[in-house]
Amino acid sequence: MPHTSRSKKKNNNAPIQKRKEVLDEDGWTRITSSSHHPTASRRTTTATRESESAAGSDEPRIVFTWGIDGDDEDGQKDRLVTKTIYASPSRPMSPAQGTTLEKMEAQYKKIAAKFVETEYHAALRDVLARIVGAPPQNAAKSPSSGGAASADRTARTEKIETCVLFGSGSLSGDSVHWIDRHETAYYQVAAFKKAVEIITSAQGGHRPVCYAQEPDYNSADIGLLEMLGIKVVTHPEGFDVLRQHGRAGAKGTENGDESGSGSGKANANAGGKGGTSTFAYSPAAELEVEYQIMYHNPTIWLHRSLDHLAFRQNRPLTSGNETFTKDEMEINGAMTDKFKQSRNHTKLPDVDHLKNFPFHGSVLWWSKDFEDEQEL
Repeated sequence: MPHTSRSKKKNNNAPIQKRKEVLDEDGWTRITSSSHHPTASRRTTTATRESESAAGSDEPRIVFTWGIDGDDEDGQKDRLVTKTIYASPSRPMSPAQGTTLEKMEAQYKKIAAKFVETEYHAALRDVLARIVGAPPQNAAKSPSSGGAASADRTARTEKIETCVLFGSGSLSGDSVHWIDRHETAYYQVAAFKKAVEIITSAQGGHRPVCYAQEPDYNSADIGLLEMLGIKVVTHPEGFDVLRQHGRAGAKGTENGDESGSGSGKANANAGGKGGTSTFAYSPAAELEVEYQIMYHNPTIWLHRSLDHLAFRQNRPLTSGNETFTKDEMEINGAMTDKFKQSRNHTKLPDVDHLKNFPFHGSVLWWSKDFEDEQEL
């Protein structure tokens, strides 16, 4: 489910069976936008460019900011991309008729039980447990153990303290557009919850604080998520907790940045000796959400391949209805390359027998300096 609350085009005649083949140039199945205004863009490295069609000052908007942090010692300035989406960060869907918390809980338990039987869950469990439970790269070595990490020095001081789910979609909303995504939302919430349980177990029972950000959540969705120990937040709060609890610190907060644009900085190559770390899951994120998550440097990110973000001069990527400028494309490409160079990753198995393919093309990314590098 896209993270933003843009209105979707109705296409009731589109055959559901073709859903798997309806992949955009980014390699992701999407519902396109039709109702928001052209987006505004601002870069700190060039003059400000205002939207040709300025929206009213009272119109709801969602601001995304990402880019490359400058180096104060070398006199390099920050190079940032800012995108404004004219839409509400919170647009709860009305619950479908007959929805009750008891029914939702029963449905969640049924789907969660099915999820743990998949190869996807088995692979996620094995990789996450090894990443989180492994001693850090600089763990002391014991000569008497043939070079193995010393038992009394291998306890990881850095914990995953914060987990954020972005854009699962409503679990009970009555608006289904071309397809019914309720089951997909349940599966993705189940995947997030199980990932948190795996992390908790690998950390000796230390459970991270959990958040979920999705504009379509309604009171019934919030009730179930709270029952599962997940706090619902609205944009930009999900990004804020990544920034504030990330391994590289939060320069924006230290400098008094409380603008709500999520423009606090995080170094994608920063190390993490002690402190806290974050886990993010974005099952179907739009470009601006992908870039903003990447900029805030989650230690572990359950997402997909980033190949679609590669710099392509002859085919600019777009955010909303606006084409990225050459300058913005360079910033996007450099930030993506920096992130990828500092990460290990593995592709997780597809689960093609599930309706609407909730885990299509999933890839787990994690910081190289968070665990010993070794073949999976």
